[in-house]
Amino acid sequence: MRLFLTGASGFVGHHLAAAFRSAGWDVSALVRTRSSVSALRELGVELVQGDLLAGESFADALAGSDLVIHCAGLIRAVTVEEYRRVNVDGAGVVAATASRVGVPRFILISSIAARGPLGGSDPAPVSHYGTSKREGEKRVFEKAGGMSVCVIRPPVIYGPRDSGMLSVFKAARFGLFPMYGRGGHRLSIVHVDDLVRAIQLVAARPGDLPSGPFYPEDGTNPSWSELAQAFAAALGKKIRRIPLPPFLFYGLAGLATGWSLLVRRPVLFSLDKVREMSCPDWTASHKDLTRLVGYKPQIPLVRGLGETARWYRRQGWL
Repeated sequence: MRLFLTGASGFVGHHLAAAFRSAGWDVSALVRTRSSVSALRELGVELVQGDLLAGESFADALAGSDLVIHCAGLIRAVTVEEYRRVNVDGAGVVAATASRVGVPRFILISSIAARGPLGGSDPAPVSHYGTSKREGEKRVFEKAGGMSVCVIRPPVIYGPRDSGMLSVFKAARFGLFPMYGRGGHRLSIVHVDDLVRAIQLVAARPGDLPSGPFYPEDGTNPSWSELAQAFAAALGKKIRRIPLPPFLFYGLAGLATGWSLLVRRPVLFSLDKVREMSCPDWTASHKDLTRLVGYKPQIPLVRGLGETARWYRRQGWL
């Protein structure tokens, strides 16, 4: 079996490449000239240099694949146009190219941000990032032709190699856990190994892929206050929860966003991100995945946080 993977040099993409190689798949990965690829080479991944927005640059390498997993995406940007260029246009080009060369199956790694928070009769994205991911999903289905497409919408992902949650781990190491408001807002979360396992189960399902969207999560759906308790248990230390008023988050995020526009560099803590943080319910359920492919989360939150912290320490990140 042959897999064509985008975003392989990133956090989730690397874990996908490793897992599919371990399962005996031949894996080809679309990479940019400036991507760090030494770890992929060690896995035995075939590297395909190309441009996400230029299908002709990777069409030949994509031909003959049994499955495409499109994991590439932009999680931070300076402008809405930058989000759209990668998350919408890029996704559409990969889907159109895969369909044109006859790839039968396509898995799109989207985000729970594309759904938006729970609470309304018709949930919708609340951030520019989420809107671009939702539009990217629609573009993939428009370009898929007869190709079978499945959408996976992960919630918060953590685990070895992740830099997105590193700042939370660093604060917890010093016994601090800043929270938006009183910490009652809830979210779904998943260890990267459970996410990869869910994707492999979907890929292994015979016939056409179920379209989804699916939400791999660990079943805990903690509040931020409960997440602080999990960090305390994982790190074996007392952690002080620090409730911060929403106006402080918006003020700091406004300053960061202004600086980002000034220097033309993206920041993680932006007004776009705070718009997501202000929503009280980002939970989801893996029931559909369990029913269709037998997915069951295997990594409890406290154990996963502890293992991740130990990996950070071994790498000198923490």
